[in-house]
Amino acid sequence: MKRSYITVIAVAVIAILGIGSALVFAQSSEPGKRGGKRPHFGGKGGPEGRGGFGPMFRGLDLTDEQKAKLKELHEANKAAVEPIRESLKGVHEKMKAATENGSFDEAVVTAIANEKAGYDVQLTVERARFMSQAFALLTDEQKAKLAEFKAKRPDPDKGFRGPRQGPPPAENN
Repeated sequence: MKRSYITVIAVAVIAILGIGSALVFAQSSEPGKRGGKRPHFGGKGGPEGRGGFGPMFRGLDLTDEQKAKLKELHEANKAAVEPIRESLKGVHEKMKAATENGSFDEAVVTAIANEKAGYDVQLTVERARFMSQAFALLTDEQKAKLAEFKAKRPDPDKGFRGPRQGPPPAENN
């Protein structure tokens, strides 16, 4: 009897701790966000933050002059890309309106998709322009080091296969 009583109390304590930790984790410092404060690894945007050039050029021992020029390039690129991003938001809203409630008009969806493709091309060109200008700022040694970093990085086109080993599954045609 005593042993089952202790077991029931232990299970109850574990359940309370589990629920309590889930509630604490779910609390947020910002409305609409889950999980509380999360690091932004240098802050949102900007040279060292998400979407910036920090990770690519990290470890290249950039001079202060190179950092300043990269920051200028980044700001110029940001200004060039912002109107394109705003236009893309409008395209996403158009697509959402055109397809909500299961509606589908192929001509409308095709027109919206073609419009989006045009903006995607513009973003790709702006990114390539930025990368070319940024690469031109590097010394030969830094370029070699960057090439070495890129060679070690996994190919993003191959995708992540996870821990499973073996050949990819057969395609059904």
